Amino acid sequence: MSRVHHLDECDPNIAVSGYKLERIKSCKLLGVHIHEHLKWDDHIKHTVSGCYASLSILRKLKYLAKYELRKQLAETLILSKLDYADLVFYPLPQFLLRRLQRV
Repeated sequence: MSRVHHLDECDPNIAVSGYKLERIKSCKLLGVHIHEHLKWDDHIKHTVSGCYASLSILRKLKYLAKYELRKQLAETLILSKLDYADLVFYPLPQFLLRRLQRV
């Protein structure tokens, strides 16, 4: 393994209690989509789509709820999704940061 520079090219046979572990490209752990190369494209895509879904529901409440309630709901539902685990992907590329700021 010390001669392998890219783990994509090598498939290490790792077994635990006789069961071979499967290699996966990404997984969701505590609400954060983690890619094998620590790229945050998938996580940002899921976060932004969830925020836009919540915003569309809030847009439907435009004439049914007062401004203060809608503002509080937006802060609670949208900003909490954007702020969750933001320290994990701190040095974020500029194009992903713009995508989050657009929300």
